Amino acid sequence: MTAASIRKDSPQHDAVTRLLEDYIKASRAAWPAHEDYVLDREELMDDAVSFWTARLDGRIVGCIALKLLDDSRAEIKSLCVDSAVRGEGIGKQLVSAVIDEARDRNLDALLLETGSMPFYAAARRLYADFGFEPCGVFGEYRDDLASCFMRLEL
Repeated sequence: MTAASIRKDSPQHDAVTRLLEDYIKASRAAWPAHEDYVLDREELMDDAVSFWTARLDGRIVGCIALKLLDDSRAEIKSLCVDSAVRGEGIGKQLVSAVIDEARDRNLDALLLETGSMPFYAAARRLYADFGFEPCGVFGEYRDDLASCFMRLEL
């Protein structure tokens, strides 16, 4: 595993925009009809959202966000890792940082939505490795075949 520097950061970096755009492009190539729920830069600046980046040698190679849903639950959003470093543990480090933050805030649960298609298999495995389990639709999402909803009890 490659050790990255994980820190709370601003989503306003151009490198973050590129990561999110690359992710959406790859996602749409995998399943064009799938609705993307990735937050844009303005939404990532919302007071209910905390944001982290992963850096290697000062270069942003990943990001993740935590969006508060209410007093006891939050949602993981916008986990993106540069394709050049996928498989090196960057995503695992980002998810771990968010889980630590959720526990520090005494939240009861973390939720997330990811895709159900093969393109998202690695993401689903990553979350399952942390103990996330499938759950029902939540928030303003629609229940559709392209989405996989997961929950981690803290």
